[in-house]
Amino acid sequence: ALPERDGLRKEVAALESRAAELKSQIAGPPPATVPAPATPATLPPIPQVESGLTRNGKPVASWTDADWEELAAAVEDMSVEKRFEMAQALGRGGREKLLEFTQRRDEQRQKEQEEAGAAQAEVSKASAQELRSKLSFESLRDMTNEERFEVAKEVGPAYIFSLGMVAVSYWVLNIPILAYTYHESTGMWPDLGNLDSLGALQTAGALTGVFAAYALLKPVRLFVALLVTPWTVENVMPNLPRFDEPKEEGKK
Repeated sequence: ALPERDGLRKEVAALESRAAELKSQIAGPPPATVPAPATPATLPPIPQVESGLTRNGKPVASWTDADWEELAAAVEDMSVEKRFEMAQALGRGGREKLLEFTQRRDEQRQKEQEEAGAAQAEVSKASAQELRSKLSFESLRDMTNEERFEVAKEVGPAYIFSLGMVAVSYWVLNIPILAYTYHESTGMWPDLGNLDSLGALQTAGALTGVFAAYALLKPVRLFVALLVTPWTVENVMPNLPRFDEPKEEGKK
């Protein structure tokens, strides 16, 4: 009976050991612990320092929109050093407030410029329509050169620009034609590099002829310039910078 009891004990011990192994396999390894994220340290709030600036006897905290608009207008005339000192004195909140009103002024100024440009374009268009009826081909053809010159003086700067465009167009068109004609006639291209050479003398002679033709065609150039003046008034003059008259002292 004793050997059988010992055998049973061994079997029970083996079964208990096997059961413990199975239990550990079923349970699996213990889960890895994930460290909790570190909580960021909260910084103390930045103390708001009261600015010592005053305007119209009022501190910055009591300024109205009119005060800020007045300051934004004054800052535009300040030097860089003065602006830096003003920004330092206003503090962060004051700088943001001043920037807001400065942007408003810029937007208003841009809007006024756009409206002025649109109004100027309308005026130029109306002037061009009036000039077209006055400077038609038939009316200019029936004028004398003296009458055309008087009309040109009445038109003003627009005619000067038209005359310049006609002159530039004349040379742009004639120089290539001159070079090609000269080459076909002499077999050489124009050469002004060596004034002692025969080619240079021939080129100078050809250019003299072109300048003479340019002078003889002056009435034609004046006529064409007057014809294109309405187009210049409508399309060129509105895009030119306008110079405001200097303000007199004491006026704002």
